[in-house]
Amino acid sequence: MPSQEVRYNSPLRVSPSQQRALKDVFDTCRFVWNKALADWIEAWKKNKTGIGFSQASRTLTKRRKELDWLKAIPSVSEQQILRDLYKSISAFFDKKNPAKRPSFKKKGTHHSARWTRNGFSIRDSKLFVAVKGGRIGLRVIWSRELSSEPSSVTIYRDHCGRYFASFVVSIEVPETRLNPTGQVTGLDVGLKMFATTEDEESDISNPRYLREAQKAPV
Repeated sequence: MPSQEVRYNSPLRVSPSQQRALKDVFDTCRFVWNKALADWIEAWKKNKTGIGFSQASRTLTKRRKELDWLKAIPSVSEQQILRDLYKSISAFFDKKNPAKRPSFKKKGTHHSARWTRNGFSIRDSKLFVAVKGGRIGLRVIWSRELSSEPSSVTIYRDHCGRYFASFVVSIEVPETRLNPTGQVTGLDVGLKMFATTEDEESDISNPRYLREAQKAPV
């Protein structure tokens, strides 16, 4: 059965000290993005060709040796933000569907970081991520079980100051295709019912993940 990657988002309970540890990672990721983007722009202006990811990665390694505060943060999240930058650069040069030009991240506007498998773990229903000085255990408000072992997790803070974990997991996709019936139906998305169809037996109830998460003990 083929599989597909999806994201599962869950709220986090983050203490003040953990917030400070995560902020250090967020700020470091912003620094890595901005410095690598500046290097790429400078190279483009001089030679009309940018810097490749491999060279940018070597430059990051060099900077980590030169800057103790940068070295103090585990490299996994720094490598991931560098990969994100080069994905944005590639998307910008996509002739068929070009994306916006990558821009510098202003101070106080970047509140996220991503960890791959060597930078996080899940034990006793807690999410442990690598930060300065070791790992911190974050309490996850689980609304559902993960369908598989996550390949990565992104922690972000929204505009209201709430923290969330976004897990990338795999789900199995059935290969069976439905035979055409020649019939059509209407679909109405609502609040009480997630989806109402013309066939009452096919209605989909609202799972109310948020309400269930809010009921979880603090």
